[in-house]
Amino acid sequence: MEIISIESSKGAERRLSAQHGIALTQNPADLEDVGDEILLNGLCIFYLERGKVQFTISGKEQKIESGQLVTCNYRQRISDFMFSADMKFRAFFTSVDFLLTLSSRMNLSMNIFGDMMQFNFEALKISDEEAHNICRYYDLLYSKRHASAYQQQSIDTLCEAFGYEMLDIMARHGRASHTGNPLQPSGEYSTMQQHMNRFMQLLVHTKPIEHKVNWYASQLCITPKYLNIICQQLMQQSPSTIIEREITQRALHMLRETSLSIKEISQQLGFNNQSHFGTFIRHTKGASPLQIRTGNLAKHQPD
Repeated sequence: MEIISIESSKGAERRLSAQHGIALTQNPADLEDVGDEILLNGLCIFYLERGKVQFTISGKEQKIESGQLVTCNYRQRISDFMFSADMKFRAFFTSVDFLLTLSSRMNLSMNIFGDMMQFNFEALKISDEEAHNICRYYDLLYSKRHASAYQQQSIDTLCEAFGYEMLDIMARHGRASHTGNPLQPSGEYSTMQQHMNRFMQLLVHTKPIEHKVNWYASQLCITPKYLNIICQQLMQQSPSTIIEREITQRALHMLRETSLSIKEISQQLGFNNQSHFGTFIRHTKGASPLQIRTGNLAKHQPD
């Protein structure tokens, strides 16, 4: 079975930037070499502009007609993929961590594209206006593929706007509440989702960012062990890995897109001193903060 993720060869080729866990494609060739069975390690949003598509997802055969918007959620298995020769489509693929980070930045209590963690599948017949908006966001995001480091932040803004557009579409089609939050799942999984979302909110909004897993667990009134269980089950990553990734992404943004000194950045990111920050960046990115700031990655320069 082939696993499709933002880090896989297919995902990496169509990724907007190294800092954003979203990839785009409208090229049928990307679908021609899909294996006999794939597992989605992320969320796929697929709008079929023309033609027909047929596939089996989680054991159920699906036939998609032109004008339908499809969401295939995390951990769905897809097989027997076929499409007509005249197919025209636009597809968005996001990683789970990017989606959760984005929903936290939007201050939503649950995921922005429906009940993602319920592993559901949706195929909606959308209006011409809704289709126009989907295509417009695709084109705007696609135009940012070669944006400079100083323009990369606009991708965040566009992704948030696209998220609200999707919420609006889902609400109009009865797939989300009209308060802006997707319908809530029930039971233990819902509780885990709520803890996960609160963890991501704390991670995104706490300044300076807190590095210790124990601190987040105490804020959530749960044990570090249970927080690890939640993160492993929902994201297949440990809390410390998620924290490290957020610190790294924030550091890259500050180094490339702000005039803050490296010392100021290290303080804002919760490091005791600039030396500890430099060690962290070398460990995660293989280069010093100054090398990342100047773009000179060919040889080491002192901080």
